[in-house]
Amino acid sequence: MSPVQRKWDGLARVVTADGKDAYHRWLKYLLLPFFTLYGVVALVSDGITITEDTELVHIARESGLRMQLKEELPRCLLQAHAYCAIAMIILVVFQKHFIQSAVLELHSEKRQMVLAVHRIVGWALLCLTMGMDIAGYLMGPYASWKHFTTFEIVFAAPWIVICSGIYISASGIFGTRNLQLHRLFGNMLLKACIATPLARLSGAWLQRKASASPALN
Repeated sequence: MSPVQRKWDGLARVVTADGKDAYHRWLKYLLLPFFTLYGVVALVSDGITITEDTELVHIARESGLRMQLKEELPRCLLQAHAYCAIAMIILVVFQKHFIQSAVLELHSEKRQMVLAVHRIVGWALLCLTMGMDIAGYLMGPYASWKHFTTFEIVFAAPWIVICSGIYISASGIFGTRNLQLHRLFGNMLLKACIATPLARLSGAWLQRKASASPALN
């Protein structure tokens, strides 16, 4: 077997293994409706900023998560943060399904086209993720929560590690490309896209529960 054929066979094995994971077996049937509903709500509804007990409070568009502010958030940063996040989720799901549906093409003359599409979407994903992080970080100083800018760094760090891992494992910048690591970091990005909306919805629920508690006593 030639080195070139060995390379394509190795890629096909990684993609085939990915098709047997929990996402493709059953999780996608739950996540795709959830992502669709979450994205539609985020697109059609605007977050609002209100004054509550002389304090500015921003209420997120898609989750109801509340944040106390020193001053109103710039609309351009809010929009950039939200639209980058929505587009990122769409492309993450696209990558997961596209490379799986194209596994048979890896043994045909279309394989270069498959990788070209995967590469272009991958670059777009990295740019969107960084755009989301940067816009979110720039909104940090507007929050009145204590140590929020420190929290932002902790929150953004995993995204930076994941994006770096995706790029390094695919480009081979520090040595041989590692397809297993590339798959690992790609799936970590998918998990981050699952965890973040759930965390925001859970946080909003806890805030509502906490605000309702005094009224019950």
